[in-house]
Amino acid sequence: MQSLLDDFTVGTVTVVKHKSAGHTNKAGNWVEGPDVKNTFEEPIIPNDTQEKFDYSTGGQIQLFDASWYSKHSEFNIGDEVTDDTTQVKYKIANKTNYDGYAGVTIYALKAVTR
Repeated sequence: MQSLLDDFTVGTVTVVKHKSAGHTNKAGNWVEGPDVKNTFEEPIIPNDTQEKFDYSTGGQIQLFDASWYSKHSEFNIGDEVTDDTTQVKYKIANKTNYDGYAGVTIYALKAVTR
């Protein structure tokens, strides 16, 4: 059975998960792990093509520039996302995990470059 995410994908998304797990070297110093880059065929939908989403937290209203619908739930707020079709770079600003019953995570993205 094919997913709706597969049906609506028009390009690729590259995600940089910053600083994977590090390690302690022989001298006992902590060494950060490298950034990890992943590429997926999943849709990023700019909000101007659907609607403007407002998320409010603690009385503060935040406006997000795009939504990324993903089968992957392991990415965190602050990780870098690039729409490879438009070359627009985003940071993950919020995420809603529906993986348990819908198999999808929706990431709210804030543009870094346009």
